[in-house]
Amino acid sequence: MRGQLTSAVPARGGMVAAGAGSLVQVLAGGRLRRLAATAGVPFELRVDSRGGVAFLDDVKGTARVRHLARGAGSATTLGTGTLARSA
Repeated sequence: MRGQLTSAVPARGGMVAAGAGSLVQVLAGGRLRRLAATAGVPFELRVDSRGGVAFLDDVKGTARVRHLARGAGSATTLGTGTLARSA
């Protein structure tokens, strides 16, 4: 993955951050591991008590509330709404 990362949060196993079109884990030496595909840059990252990550992404003006369980290969959509109402 090339480019910039944002919204990094500490999680089990290292930092988790938002990149263009993905949620990534920052590994030793700055290497990146893609955790899940997203629509655009995910935001409002929150780590849960089990090591998963909840976040929002924007699909054409609609926010999706998503969750990536620790060890899962893809995120689950928990809900949707307008950006003004769900953030």
